[in-house]
Amino acid sequence: MDLPVISIYGPTSVGKTEVSLSLAKLLRQRGEDPVAISADAFAVYREMPIISAAPDETARGELDYRMVGDLSVAQESNIGVFAARAISEIESLLNSGRRVIVVGGSSLYMMALLRNMQISPPVTSAIRNSVQARIDSEGIETSYQRLIDLHPELATQIASQDARRIGRALELIESGHPPVGSSDGIWNASLRWPTLLVGLTRDREQLRARIDNRVEQMVTNGAVAEAESVAAIGCSATASKAIGIAELLVGDYESMRVRTWQLARSQLVWMRKMQFDTVIDASSQSAEQVASSIVNQLDSQGLT
Repeated sequence: MDLPVISIYGPTSVGKTEVSLSLAKLLRQRGEDPVAISADAFAVYREMPIISAAPDETARGELDYRMVGDLSVAQESNIGVFAARAISEIESLLNSGRRVIVVGGSSLYMMALLRNMQISPPVTSAIRNSVQARIDSEGIETSYQRLIDLHPELATQIASQDARRIGRALELIESGHPPVGSSDGIWNASLRWPTLLVGLTRDREQLRARIDNRVEQMVTNGAVAEAESVAAIGCSATASKAIGIAELLVGDYESMRVRTWQLARSQLVWMRKMQFDTVIDASSQSAEQVASSIVNQLDSQGLT
């Protein structure tokens, strides 16, 4: 019988990689052969492992990670393409008897893998460029008001300054494929596989400090040179949305910290909609302790 999937979700810098590594050690002690699937929109790009905070060589030496570094930044990707590849990978791993740990902070990417949700089709570059040009010319406030006029229900689910999601919504509307119904349906859609859904949180001030430290470490580890290399190659529309590329090129590290914190806050908002089996506050726990709690949850729910 296929082993149930373990899903670990949480805001950026909460410690998902450390927990997944500790969890894998515990699972191996039980005779399992775990493998991690990264549900991250940017870790798939091989030329920006620092900027995307992808698992490094040490982590990947300890745990087999899939959907990491598979594409060039010049290649276009989207949630539909990503989900199709990752679902096929998970099915193959489960069929071979391996325990799958899905790790991610990209909310919709995570849900697209785990739940039988409707995925909107990709839009043409002409529509994407047209929508972006209009946002650039009229400003985000006017664009958000236009979204309210066109699809008021959808607008209530998007922050008024979230340019990326406002743009995506307008693209889908213009292409004739607006999202149907409330986003609550995403979280309520049935699971593809038996899954333990784990949410990780931290004290907000602690999380913010970890984000600041991560940005500093990225710069120390060569993120500026990485951004210059990525810019020289030329980013696809998807890759260019990664936080840090533009900021690193001009040395604006404070904006990078602010944008990363805004991302974490957005992920925390999404967490309120997700139906976790367990939510673990990692503020005063080690990665090993959190991993042990996850294993205990597996046992208590009979998911071993």
